[in-house]
Amino acid sequence: MEISVFAPAKINLFLEVTGKRENGYHDLATLFAKLAIGDDIKISAQRAQETKIELKIKGPFGAGLKADKSNLAYKAAKAFFEHFEIKADCNIRLEKNMPLGSGLGALIYSVLTISLRANQNVTGLALTTFGMGFGNFFGGSLSQLAGGVGQLSTQLTANAFRAKLPVLSELPIVGELLFSYGWMTYFALIVTFIHSWFLFRTRVGLNLRAIGESAATADAAGVNVTRYKYLATIFGGMMAGLGGLYFVMEYTGGTWINNGFGDRGWLAVALVIFARWRPMNAIWGSFLFGGLYILYLYIPGLGRSMQEIFKALQQV
Repeated sequence: MEISVFAPAKINLFLEVTGKRENGYHDLATLFAKLAIGDDIKISAQRAQETKIELKIKGPFGAGLKADKSNLAYKAAKAFFEHFEIKADCNIRLEKNMPLGSGLGALIYSVLTISLRANQNVTGLALTTFGMGFGNFFGGSLSQLAGGVGQLSTQLTANAFRAKLPVLSELPIVGELLFSYGWMTYFALIVTFIHSWFLFRTRVGLNLRAIGESAATADAAGVNVTRYKYLATIFGGMMAGLGGLYFVMEYTGGTWINNGFGDRGWLAVALVIFARWRPMNAIWGSFLFGGLYILYLYIPGLGRSMQEIFKALQQV
């Protein structure tokens, strides 16, 4: 026996817990809207002398998910066989197309702007404000648990992010200049090269660029515009999340500080526009913006007011 199921993502318009069952689960009353993206599940099973469940996870958002007994798909299959007293050899293939972590924020933005057609600028500002508050609340809560006030340090983990490249970082001159950074710096460069190749050398990338130029024309050509928009926006949100991880773990040495990002997030938005939506241009733009951001540190004799003027150069 083999079955295939599409499990769509959803957004709850209404949700209420109506009761608790004896087995610990709850009864829910909900009203939700299905979205265009979701997970694909394929299940094959045949009778056997002993129950054996094998779970494999793949897909663009499957990395990092545990495919063991703690996974809900595994637990559901096990509960099914135990309830009906069936012994079977079961194989479950889960293709994870729904995002996790930072991608959830991008998913919310996608639902509001793509499905509900809310204004992109207003929605972005609202989610930015919410994200800052949520980050401060979450970081502050961890700080209190750790005994700090508004600051949380994870030095041990940060050391792993800030570790220099062995051998290469010890080279004279070029070692300190090019190879003395944490692994996320080089990972960002690799992602940029891959992203540039993807956008300009693959059919999917060309379709995505066509949607950016004219969504109606791409739709007429048979491109699934909604799916492309969702996946591209979610991927962008996850990349932004990695930027936040870099800032906390490498730039600040594993220290969480409330409102520590300052204006750097807006600089990222400005960099995208400055680079004219070309990944390779973003590399050179990052050097320029970063240089202007720290220029005042290398000019002696500047007063506080002049320092602030130099800090504003990258905004001009």
